[in-house]
Amino acid sequence: MGDSNYVFGTIIDAAYLPDGRIALLDARKDRISIFSAQGEFLFSFGDEGNGPGEYVEPVELAVLDDGRLTVCDYMQQKLLFYDSLLNYSNELSDFVPNPPHGIENGNSGSVVGMQSHYYHEGEITYFGLRLGSWSDSNGPDLIYASAYTVPEDGRIYTAPTSCDEYSITSYSPEGDTLFHLTEPYIRIAKTPEEIESEYMPYNPNDYSKVIILNIVEN
Repeated sequence: MGDSNYVFGTIIDAAYLPDGRIALLDARKDRISIFSAQGEFLFSFGDEGNGPGEYVEPVELAVLDDGRLTVCDYMQQKLLFYDSLLNYSNELSDFVPNPPHGIENGNSGSVVGMQSHYYHEGEITYFGLRLGSWSDSNGPDLIYASAYTVPEDGRIYTAPTSCDEYSITSYSPEGDTLFHLTEPYIRIAKTPEEIESEYMPYNPNDYSKVIILNIVEN
């Protein structure tokens, strides 16, 4: 109930724009709402559909270093782009098998993200994830690794999953390796007491009471 501009369906992602305004991506309403830094509603755009600037399954957004905004529509296998004034400008589509997700700002207006990937060697097909950057086509400009973070300076840190070692590699926005750190992963079995301590009794009625008390107290 109330002003529809302040009533949300499912806020699935949010980001600060360069001028301090806030962009909220509402996956249920297929809409991006823009608020001032103080939380005042300014305007919204987007709608359900498969036309220009429309979404079927928007999952995240990212603000790029050139001021543009991009939205990942997972179901439509595309990235939608809006210019610095938040007018729809273009899209990259036909990603196979899916568009980059976990998207972040890359370098010179590019998008860094993870993408499912497969390749063939003889009769065997290998599936996995690849980390790359995309700018003007559905083919990656660069391929890095997996499990990553992108701080404000544009460098990329990757930490591949491994049962043998802890590993961190840093790349420049251009793809050059900056450093590589590794430490052995030593498995230490938990004691029966430690395993037992991780369990907790569950009573739905008690759990509901805790939630209600927290709401009232807060």
